[in-house]
Amino acid sequence: MREFRRDRSRLQTAGPGAKAVAAVLAWAQERCGATGACLAVVASNAPARSLYQALGFRREVYRYHYRRREF
Repeated sequence: MREFRRDRSRLQTAGPGAKAVAAVLAWAQERCGATGACLAVVASNAPARSLYQALGFRREVYRYHYRRREF
């Protein structure tokens, strides 16, 4: 889980993705009293992983492994 404490100065120059994530986190904290957040991202999605890491998401909790049926 990621705590909501964050450096707001990073978000002032952030792109729309970072601003959208920050808005959802702020909403969850204000509306629901949330103190942390978890998210899922595809391992091969390097831009998303980089964004989330820059926003303070650090700990990998678990990984999914999907099996595809061979035809």
